[in-house]
Amino acid sequence: MGAAGGEDRDRSATRWMRGAFATFYLVLAITNLLLLDGFAQVSTVFLATFTGLLLAVAALWRRDWSDHLGYVPVVNGVAQVALTGEIHWTTTLMLTLVCVAAAVPRRTFLGATVLGCAGWVASVAWVPSLRVTDLAYWVVQLFIAALVAAILHEALRRRQRQLRLARDEISAVADRFGSLFHASPSGVAIADENDVIVAVNQAFCDLVGLPEEKLIGVDCAAFSSAVPSSAVSSSAVSSSAVPSSAVPSSAVPSSAVPSSAVPSSAVPPEPSAAQASAAQSGPVAVPPEPPAGSSVFAAPPLTDLSGGSPSAGVGFERRLERPDGTVRWVWSAVGRSTDRVLIQLQDVTDRHLAEAAMRESDRLLAAVSQAARRIRTGEDARSTIIDAVRELAEADSVSLMEPLTAQALVVTGAAGAQVLGTLIPLNGSSMTARVYVDGQPVFLADATQDPRVSPALLALVDGRSMMWQPVIADGVVVAVLVVGWTRRVASVGDHRARAVAMLADETALALEHERLLRRLEQMAFTDTLTGLPNRRAWQSRLATLFAQDCPLAVAIADLDRFKRYNDTHGHLLGDELLQRTAEAFAAELHGDDVIARWGGEEFVIALPGRTTSSAFEVLERVRLATPDEETCSIGYAVWDGTESAERLLERADAALYQAKDNGRDMVQAAEVPAAEVPASATAGRGR
Repeated sequence: MGAAGGEDRDRSATRWMRGAFATFYLVLAITNLLLLDGFAQVSTVFLATFTGLLLAVAALWRRDWSDHLGYVPVVNGVAQVALTGEIHWTTTLMLTLVCVAAAVPRRTFLGATVLGCAGWVASVAWVPSLRVTDLAYWVVQLFIAALVAAILHEALRRRQRQLRLARDEISAVADRFGSLFHASPSGVAIADENDVIVAVNQAFCDLVGLPEEKLIGVDCAAFSSAVPSSAVSSSAVSSSAVPSSAVPSSAVPSSAVPSSAVPSSAVPPEPSAAQASAAQSGPVAVPPEPPAGSSVFAAPPLTDLSGGSPSAGVGFERRLERPDGTVRWVWSAVGRSTDRVLIQLQDVTDRHLAEAAMRESDRLLAAVSQAARRIRTGEDARSTIIDAVRELAEADSVSLMEPLTAQALVVTGAAGAQVLGTLIPLNGSSMTARVYVDGQPVFLADATQDPRVSPALLALVDGRSMMWQPVIADGVVVAVLVVGWTRRVASVGDHRARAVAMLADETALALEHERLLRRLEQMAFTDTLTGLPNRRAWQSRLATLFAQDCPLAVAIADLDRFKRYNDTHGHLLGDELLQRTAEAFAAELHGDDVIARWGGEEFVIALPGRTTSSAFEVLERVRLATPDEETCSIGYAVWDGTESAERLLERADAALYQAKDNGRDMVQAAEVPAAEVPASATAGRGR
């Protein structure tokens, strides 16, 4: 529903823009009526009115074919120029192209733009009065308008695509929550701020033995309190605490509150006649008065679905008799926030194991979720995962080992042991190497007796029991978590092992995310064709060099007659020439020297610590290294310590221009002081 609503909003915005466009053309029709006369007046008024009406229809119509009406205003704009015979009406066509870019959310815009430009050219060729002396000016203006329209169109398309993706993600999250809620094996009910149940899942219905329609609207006190509520109807469930005689002492958790700590309001009274009669129509919990040692106790806070701050709930066990006469023992847990109540019922026939497993599972999952949240908020992934594993496993030391080379792992994170930076070779038969290769977790209750465990590793971590958990991403082991205990641990429980495995998965995601960020950063600062730094990387590096306030020479190298090479050999070979040129130039530079691709066949070079003469020697080697018997021209300038980076590059560019004028295939130093080079001369030179 969220995605559909977002699409409707996108269409509404598009229709609004079309409506505004229609208004513009109706105003244009009135303008033509007032300013023009004769056949031009009649024809342009008719076309503008017709166009405005069509756009109004497109604004009101919901069908996709209305997008193709984007051609109509372009045709009208071309006709306006052709029929009036006045070149200044080109501005109408220019404005039309920009408006069409905003109003047509599809590739129709490209066809309309091509049609408009082609129609304008044909009009100029057909109507002599349009071939004015400043025709070139209008050509440039029309081209700029088309370019602006294309940029606007693409920006709008990207924005709409981003909004659609965001809405889809929100919808997917809502769907996932609904799926989890209804697929939960535990009975879950949600009540509103008035304590009235508004939602239950199928497991809840199965557990209490009532259909959903009989549970919706029931007061949640039947499930959220140990005290029966007088407002609960006969079809609801009355509940009470269970006396200690009905609960084995082993079932009472260590966190149970003694009976003296239980408020009197939590002690249920004797069952009434109404409660006895209620058993005929609905499930009833028999509420005998609990003596000392009752199983009513404070439960840990539960997270509320609404995101509010939950209050400490009350957990208790009850005997639940369902309408069909069967009896279930259930554990009821309640979480409450400002506007929601979450009730969870769990079948605890095998009470002790279920309670212990639930508490342990909740604790571990909460720790895993907390670790995942900390990672997502920007905390260091390695230390966060290591601390979480150490806490969950109650271990003395945890280490994260990642591949340094193909032959060795290195400890990149550790807690409880001074092993950071330790190398673990992979060419042996150590347990760490085996887990890294096999991808299977291993636990050893007494690692000191296993020959596969490195004695040096045991000494470093002071370990007795050890666990190795592979970190796997896309089926490939990318790291190994090593958990150590100084005492002997007989076994690691299933819940704890799964929690460590989940944290290993979080580690894999975090490491993969880190690698992806590094790769994206590298891509953002690297030219894809040559592998050299791009202009952005160059500007960053040049700013650093300027901040160092040291001697600096900057050069611009340009391949001579590269366009002719491209025309003769083709663009593929031209790209290969650029790649070989980049490799050859880079091979002649050393140390802190910097080379980047400036654009096209141009390269920029920074030579820190170089004067005019020493820079010339390096750049001459670069020039002679040009591959395939091609030549290049290089212009360079030495920083005077005060000028800006832009000015320094302008002087180097002027020197390059001078080298081109002097016959190419040479290194030319900039004059000092450098003369101002007109921008038009730089833009118009042939290289």
